[in-house]
Amino acid sequence: MALKTVATASGEIFGVINVLAFGAVGNGLANDTAAIQAAFAAAGAKGAVVIVPPGTYLLGSTVVWPITAGFSVQCSEGAIFKGAATMAETDKMFRPTASTGSQSFVWEGGTIDGRLRPAFVSGAPDMLSIATPNIENVTINRVTFISNNTRAGTAGDSILFLAEGEDYRVTNCRFVGAVDAALYVSGNNPQTTGRRLVAYGNTFEQCNVGIISKRRFEDHSIFGNFLLECTFGIVIGGEGDPALMPGYKAVVLGNVLRRCTTSIEARIADGTVIASNRIEDWGIGSDGTTVFATGAITLAGSDKCVVTGNVIVSPNVTQNVNGSGVEINPYSFNATLYQSDYNIIEVNVICDAACGVRESASSNDNTIGGTNRYINCTTEAVRFGITTVNGFKIQGPTPSVYWQDSSAAVDEKIWRATMADGALTLSTRTDVDASGALLFQAWRTGTTITKIISSVAAFPEYANDAAAAAGGLELGGLYRTGSAIKLRVV
Repeated sequence: MALKTVATASGEIFGVINVLAFGAVGNGLANDTAAIQAAFAAAGAKGAVVIVPPGTYLLGSTVVWPITAGFSVQCSEGAIFKGAATMAETDKMFRPTASTGSQSFVWEGGTIDGRLRPAFVSGAPDMLSIATPNIENVTINRVTFISNNTRAGTAGDSILFLAEGEDYRVTNCRFVGAVDAALYVSGNNPQTTGRRLVAYGNTFEQCNVGIISKRRFEDHSIFGNFLLECTFGIVIGGEGDPALMPGYKAVVLGNVLRRCTTSIEARIADGTVIASNRIEDWGIGSDGTTVFATGAITLAGSDKCVVTGNVIVSPNVTQNVNGSGVEINPYSFNATLYQSDYNIIEVNVICDAACGVRESASSNDNTIGGTNRYINCTTEAVRFGITTVNGFKIQGPTPSVYWQDSSAAVDEKIWRATMADGALTLSTRTDVDASGALLFQAWRTGTTITKIISSVAAFPEYANDAAAAAGGLELGGLYRTGSAIKLRVV
């Protein structure tokens, strides 16, 4: 005997709600806002699942609905929500609310298309905005978000906005054309701080910013994403509220970024790990023209970060005359200067940059290891700030070494050894660009060693090795006896 399924008066069948039962048409012409809102509200009140059959559902205003028992929507392939040109400039497309409890939220599949929405002057017309501490455990999976990056817009025109809650998972989604940020995660509330974001397997195309985390947050994992032609690819810890900074403990792992001007930036985000990413053609705009880019990876006002295992490749060396594969800089926000100290830069491959790694003059105690590989870095491999105490530096493309000690004034403690054309040169350095005074130069012709001493008087004078040892000269140190330069060997 066949079983007959009967819908209730509420449109629910065995815990499933179909938007068509609430009057949605899905022909791309009728305004389906009220029907979609009613179906979503019914599901949010009962914890039922909303299903959206294939069709184009036109929205003329924001869909707002309360959630008191959890919410889940399953969109069929071919289900499209389209914002109408008649929407107000400050309208969002979807905005769930929750005033009590810790409500779960699941959105699977479908397309949210905002290309017809009008240009706006101010506000934040996010396409999906979840901004309440009472909605947690959020899953967004296999959703295509399409905005129009040629519209006039201002900061705040994000596509997916997640704020104040925690436990967010955004996976296997596609974001196209955000005027500002495609995925924007913000920890607005001191008690619920945007903890535990997982962004995996997503594609971001032609957005001003692909992914940005702002204000206080913790434990963000961003891995396995593809970003194409974004002005900023991934920004961890963008500034927001001085009382809710910095962000902490983000991992940016295994992403591919292509034609992103600044690909990855940790901005006032301590403890960030940036590892095993591939960055291609940074400094090339979406129209294929070259644009100026300071750094492919930038640490801006961030401490105790690790940058390792990344591959950075760009043929744009003529345009990026000041561009670096990795930049280490302070960052000023709200009259406070945040330094970038105690960071580690190791085992990266940096190709075709003007400078491989550049450290600002005010940054301290950063480790830039000798395991990095620099290929075709036209200006220098590494440039270090002059205030680092007891630092050891390697710089190119002509191999040279800087070292410093803390016993002398800043202008006197920087030394330089250069190796070029078979010659070894030792000189003083009064800054990182000027050559300083030549002290010693030696080179080999066959088996003959030739040396030049610029200033004999610069060397301490001792009668012999015993006197030099008694005077505190280390083994292997140079001294003079009269005008003869000697090496202490005993």
